[in-house]
Amino acid sequence: MASLRVPEEHRAALARLLNLSSEDTNKVVSTLESVPITNALRQTLVERLSTLGAILQGNVDEAAEALTGLYIVLAHSNEPPSEMANEIAGSLKEIGVELKFPDEVQQRLTQLLSFDSLVVSAKAEGFMYEYDNVFSTARVHTDIRPIFGLDPQEPPRAGVITHTLNIHYFHGGEHKEINIALDEIDIGIIIEALDRADNKGESLKSVLEMARLTYIEP
Repeated sequence: MASLRVPEEHRAALARLLNLSSEDTNKVVSTLESVPITNALRQTLVERLSTLGAILQGNVDEAAEALTGLYIVLAHSNEPPSEMANEIAGSLKEIGVELKFPDEVQQRLTQLLSFDSLVVSAKAEGFMYEYDNVFSTARVHTDIRPIFGLDPQEPPRAGVITHTLNIHYFHGGEHKEINIALDEIDIGIIIEALDRADNKGESLKSVLEMARLTYIEP
């Protein structure tokens, strides 16, 4: 099987992890074992690995980034950790990454990649954002539009209230926005739809609880 290419920006962090002593490697493995299922895998890894700052030589963010990347690949590869570890080991050897314990690389990688909670977390993040358009933020701009009579020099005779829904979202990683005109009836329809969605979400949380499945908060 062809070796899995390790991105250049992750090679140094991965090498540091693989060059740790056996004692320090066990500390990292123990820390990874404590990571719960989450929808913010990278940030959670940063928080947990920060307790090992001295061991990781202050490169906690880089280590978390590298591990997150590996788990995302693992989560979507349908390969066992040992097989992916073998591919990564081959890739590191091929590009000449300097490793202190070359005979233990595959074993150490397998250890680092064997946590189901991290695999589930990586999959969850993918499912939550596996859409063409992903919401970012929204605002509603409300204005008064004056209505003049025949003589524009006379004060306005009436006015209407307008609402513009401004939605920011991401499409293929690119930031975009859209403006949608609303009236009071439209606002009521949106509020009703959101309330219904909220109620359905609470109902489904109960289903997860009864099935003893972990609810991953967005």
